[in-house]
Amino acid sequence: MIGPSGAGKTTYVKNMSDSPGMYTERLDTFTRSLPGGSLLQNMPLNRPFVRRMFSYVRPRYERKFISRFPGLLETTAPIIRNYEDKTSVLNFILREAAWFEFFSEHLTSDETYVIDDGLYQFHLRLLPIDGWTAENIMDRLPEPDKFIFVDAPGEVCLERQESRSRGRASKLEGLSPAEAINELETMRSDSEKFITEARNRGIEVEIVDST
Repeated sequence: MIGPSGAGKTTYVKNMSDSPGMYTERLDTFTRSLPGGSLLQNMPLNRPFVRRMFSYVRPRYERKFISRFPGLLETTAPIIRNYEDKTSVLNFILREAAWFEFFSEHLTSDETYVIDDGLYQFHLRLLPIDGWTAENIMDRLPEPDKFIFVDAPGEVCLERQESRSRGRASKLEGLSPAEAINELETMRSDSEKFITEARNRGIEVEIVDST
């Protein structure tokens, strides 16, 4: 999944979560992979326990991902330079890499893992930096089987963010409405660059107008 913040990616994922073999909830899917996972799912307060379990195995999956896609280290460095809280950003990127590697290892060929806010969405932050293109970013990341671009104009995205309980995306906090809309339009155009490159590579693409 890719698109500007507030376009409706999470809503789109929730509407597709009942499809057979389609996994959108990470912790539930991880729980099923554990011995006695079906019992764990029915236990009260199972989610904090499962989070701790994944944090225990997470370094292994991070290492496996980076051994397969060492280019992630190249793309991560310029991204985190632009953040004050570099540790949190690095943690987010490595966590996403670990989740990707986990699902790559545990899902069968007829199962699908739907990634809402994942590595490609985060790498929209890299495209405005000099020298980085959709092509050389995709050369360093795993290619998805399919891109779903959920699109909406910047004004619509901002209005939706202003009305939701968690408020604006962190990147848009403190900006004037005009500045926020400009950022969202940049995210739209950068999403389109990934979609164009995906088509060039023969990757399946779906565009969803959520206006």
